[in-house]
Amino acid sequence: MLYANWRDNVVKTSMDVAITLSFSFIMPWWIGLIIAHTVNYCINGQAICVFYHIQAGNIIAQKFYDDTIKMYNRLQKDSCIAVAISYGSLSKGKWHNSSDIDIRFIPQKGEWNFWKACFVGLRERALAFFKKYPLDMYIFSLKHSHEVMSKNEMPIIFKDVNDESKNYYQELMSFDDFKIMFKKKYLK
Repeated sequence: MLYANWRDNVVKTSMDVAITLSFSFIMPWWIGLIIAHTVNYCINGQAICVFYHIQAGNIIAQKFYDDTIKMYNRLQKDSCIAVAISYGSLSKGKWHNSSDIDIRFIPQKGEWNFWKACFVGLRERALAFFKKYPLDMYIFSLKHSHEVMSKNEMPIIFKDVNDESKNYYQELMSFDDFKIMFKKKYLK
């Protein structure tokens, strides 16, 4: 939670509170809090990424690719997201069965869009958890993402409504180029 945007943390904390209050009618509040926090961690704490990172599970390339395509398609419909940009080993053309996808959602301008993007993030994390898709996702400004992410990686552009990424990066990989690269290397 220390790394996440404060709005994203408000959504996560509100989820804890809502679940705790719901359970407090049928059990002691502290048990409800434990359940709420566990559910919240599984969905918002990116438990699947941790699971794969410690090599407690593996994802096959075809499933990873298919779920990435599905997320890409959903993001194209989300008007509150201006930019979706991926970093990490995938942008270097490296993938293995314990890889995750490091992606940052950059909201459209406006406070309301930032809040809506937080709920898009919640949706994507929940889908990732239930589909066992290793999603490492945060919601930031493009400037902040550029400042904190490695400069040695060419980012993959999932979405960029106004071509803003070009203001921060000299080299970018289009999503179509990513698909070609991934198919060629890992879906033989």
